[in-house]
Amino acid sequence: MTRWLAVLAAAFLAASTAHAEPIDFSPTRQGDPLRELPEGTRLLSGFGERPVFSPDGTRIAFIGKSYGDAFEYDIASGKVRNLTGHTAHSGFLRVHYLPDGSFLLLGPRRIEADRQAMRISRIEIWWMDKHAQGAVLPLNQHVSEGIAVSRTGSRVAWAILHPESSKPEDVVDEYTAIMTGDIEMENGIPVLANVRELMRRPGSECILEAQDFRDGDREVTANCYDLGGIRLSLGKFGHIRHSAILGARDDGRVISYHDVRDGTFNEIEGIAPSGDWSLVDCGPAYGKGLELCRLELTPGGALTRVTRFMDYGNHRISNGVVSPDGKWIAFQFGRGGDEAGVGAGILLMPMPTS
Repeated sequence: MTRWLAVLAAAFLAASTAHAEPIDFSPTRQGDPLRELPEGTRLLSGFGERPVFSPDGTRIAFIGKSYGDAFEYDIASGKVRNLTGHTAHSGFLRVHYLPDGSFLLLGPRRIEADRQAMRISRIEIWWMDKHAQGAVLPLNQHVSEGIAVSRTGSRVAWAILHPESSKPEDVVDEYTAIMTGDIEMENGIPVLANVRELMRRPGSECILEAQDFRDGDREVTANCYDLGGIRLSLGKFGHIRHSAILGARDDGRVISYHDVRDGTFNEIEGIAPSGDWSLVDCGPAYGKGLELCRLELTPGGALTRVTRFMDYGNHRISNGVVSPDGKWIAFQFGRGGDEAGVGAGILLMPMPTS
């Protein structure tokens, strides 16, 4: 009886959330939001995208520009250093810290003519030492979009596009899958070990992207993008009609945290240290501007707005991450109409307490 009561309670919560009024993103103010920042908020860099906090919360790494170098901002001193300018590479889209301070970077082995197709299926994971002095070393693993990195160990998760075909017109059974693995050192060389599949979805249903670990690394949060059946193997991402937010458990279960089809756009981003909630890119519709919202990670969890930049018009606040102590968030600023993922600066803001 207790189990059935819990199931009914979860269903009621999901239903009540599904019928909640959409968040109003209408502009209400004149001016430039960068000149009227909330109290305690500061612009760390006038360039850059996709920030991440260091394990101790004292630094923020970010990408200078798409297919460019990775940088690191020291919060106490305000100094910025180039992390990857010392070594040969073809540019990066994302940077992450491992708990030991070493870095993971996502980028192509070589620049190709079609940047969108390259981003979808030709991006690889690279490792770099914590002093950012040695060469970046490939883990020989292609990924689709971003990766999840454990806060406590060497475990990572990523999405694969399968099958990878030299003749995409012959592909009829395309799917994406969330994979997990551990980064281990063999004779001083990083390798991916213990690789296994966590979840898959056919391309006709949605395209998966890994985001964060939670619950002692027993779950990976993920986005499930509905592209209307567009095949990624043809090298085109297309228009995102809807994004569901899921949790893939290591026992095979899948939890639906947010799957409301009301015309708005919601994409899960950085998770709180407790794993109880996560930041979400939220907006009136795909490509129409973005804010950061907070999503409670329970089935049908409440979604509340955190930032107010769209009060000033069609701006894009995205890729929010939470500091290790849960007190700060970092995110990128962009303008409406910018290419997906592109940022024009990094900001640091106190996390609202309510």
